[in-house]
Amino acid sequence: MEYGYAIGVGSNFRLQAYLSGGSVKVGQPIRLTGVPTEAGLPVKGCTVTVDAVSPSGQTWTNIVLKDDGAR
Repeated sequence: MEYGYAIGVGSNFRLQAYLSGGSVKVGQPIRLTGVPTEAGLPVKGCTVTVDAVSPSGQTWTNIVLKDDGAR
């Protein structure tokens, strides 16, 4: 006799990302805010990294976002 089973896993983890508004000039910083949540509650102690690509194609990888404690 053969048996089979399936396991499903769901997650309510979300990362809301926001960019600073408006146009920026070359060399000006762009503020990126990431808000990680699980089931609508803040997630503390996680690390958020970003990969960025400029319009010219230059890339930056594994940029670690700083946690300012704000929500």
